[in-house]
Amino acid sequence: MNPFMLVKGEWRRSLRGVLAVALVLGLALSLGVGVGMTERAVRQGAARAGDAFDLLVGAQGSSVDLMLGAVYLRPQPLALVPGSLVSDILKQKGVAWAAPLAFGDRWENAPLVGTTESMVTLGGARALTEGVPFAARDEAVVGAGVPLRLGESLTPLHGQVGSDRHEHSRYRVVGRLPHTGTPWDKAILVPIESLWAAHGALPGATAEHGEESHAPAAARSLGDVFRDAASGSLPGVSAVVVKPDSVADAYRLRAFWQTASVSAADGKAVNTQGVFTGEVLTGLFATLGDMRDIMSVMAYAAQAVALCAVVLVALMAVSARRPLLATLRALGAPRLYLVCAVWSMVTLSIALGTAAGLLLGSGLAEGLSILLFRQTGIVFSVSLSLAEVSFAAASLLIGSACAVIPACMIYRKTGSRIL
Repeated sequence: MNPFMLVKGEWRRSLRGVLAVALVLGLALSLGVGVGMTERAVRQGAARAGDAFDLLVGAQGSSVDLMLGAVYLRPQPLALVPGSLVSDILKQKGVAWAAPLAFGDRWENAPLVGTTESMVTLGGARALTEGVPFAARDEAVVGAGVPLRLGESLTPLHGQVGSDRHEHSRYRVVGRLPHTGTPWDKAILVPIESLWAAHGALPGATAEHGEESHAPAAARSLGDVFRDAASGSLPGVSAVVVKPDSVADAYRLRAFWQTASVSAADGKAVNTQGVFTGEVLTGLFATLGDMRDIMSVMAYAAQAVALCAVVLVALMAVSARRPLLATLRALGAPRLYLVCAVWSMVTLSIALGTAAGLLLGSGLAEGLSILLFRQTGIVFSVSLSLAEVSFAAASLLIGSACAVIPACMIYRKTGSRIL
């Protein structure tokens, strides 16, 4: 006798109940699968966003705030460091390139970042997908996700959306960065001198129009201000991105700027800090890992409760099928036949729930990745790994073992006892 014929008939008769049980099990499993996939995607996406930022130098304070502001372009209240810091760093041994970062202005939802050509090309290691780097103060390079074409112009806002416009500051798009899957895809890079001039902070520029008052200064190339002997009078910058020549140089530079101080234009000393992006991320990932462990325990508990519910439903289903089982026993069906039929019925329901859990978990992770992308601008790539498949397989294995309980209840009873 083929027990699967009985299983097939029971599935047709109780399809809604089987689907309900599978859905409960799938929802419980999806929590663990979704948490694992999302946590891994966040780690990979956050680490990829910081690849171009080996070392950050900024004002002493929160290293997390410095990283969030400089790497992920979050609107953090960063204290400024004197612009002369850039000149000092460029003169140091072991520096491949360094670029200042200045924030504060926006165009629609895209932040303007005042910097130099070194940041645009990453010291010559990055080619633009369109156009060329900026070569004049009224030129800009946009990220891959900025809805502006080459040749179009933009007028920035000061601060957040809805603030006053810099009517006398207009930029023409001359280049586009390649897609990175980071918040920099929405950024607009402009010469830092133009941001200073727009706010009347650049020496030799008027506050209202941001125009040079001395012809020789206007004729200077971009970046020359950091090579002048009078760079100590430069306005402040939010942070400085430093690309060391080697790992040894990176640690030496970080150690130096971790305890150094720079004199501002007013003569006050500003203490600095050197931050490794990877080091800060490691600390954040440790916290994220603790949260993942808590969520995983909750997912395991939910899965255990769901499996117990499946077993209880199976026991009630077996009790409800007593007349049918008794008839089959009276017709000569062996005990093993009934045991296999009951076990197969429960196990197939658990297998269906496991498959549903993998699908629902993947959908949950995809939804969370889209939500996080809208909040952070980082592309999070979610995918199933051996960890999620192993979790689902373990759930199926344990569930199959639990399916023996209602099956054994049939094995121990004769046909008369079933009735």
